[in-house]
Amino acid sequence: MKTLIFAAAAASLAAPALALPVQWEVADGGNGHWYELVESSQVWSGARDLAAGMTHLGMTGYLATITSQEEQDFLSAEVNPDGLEAFLGGSDAEVEGEWRWVAGPEAGTLFWVGAAAGTAFGFEDWHSGEPNDSTGEDNLLGWSFDSNDWMDLRSDAVRGAYLVEYSGASPVPIPAAGGLLAAGVGALSLLRRRRRA
Repeated sequence: MKTLIFAAAAASLAAPALALPVQWEVADGGNGHWYELVESSQVWSGARDLAAGMTHLGMTGYLATITSQEEQDFLSAEVNPDGLEAFLGGSDAEVEGEWRWVAGPEAGTLFWVGAAAGTAFGFEDWHSGEPNDSTGEDNLLGWSFDSNDWMDLRSDAVRGAYLVEYSGASPVPIPAAGGLLAAGVGALSLLRRRRRA
């Protein structure tokens, strides 16, 4: 019996650590959403479609929408500390110069109008001189210019990462180690019953 308990405990400790999305917890001033940096060379539309096909804890993903300086700071510190250029969920492809979030709870929300000297209608973190639409640039890229700043980018431009956000109601997960421990306890109960019979 002790051997079985030990084996269950060892199995839970030996389970590989998975690189899971990171939650910006409400208790820490966050929005409760989960974020995942995906390193994969894509064009913006490919990243958008791949993000929409991802799930975490029953929530569907989308290219991240950054709506505050606090959210930008959290993502820079906890999700993308190396500052990899990453696609975000903003675009002005529908109406030139009208930058909107394209997915998630903020889908359709206008956050910027105009070129570099435009007007903010929400949080923005454009690099100086951006957006500039220099070559028909309609897609949002974060962490450009060796900083946290944003820039606009052509639809055929490939970058090596994109940021996925997950939000909405989700079930309360049972950690993997807890599941293994529960299975071990269940197996012990079964063995005890068989010995008594």
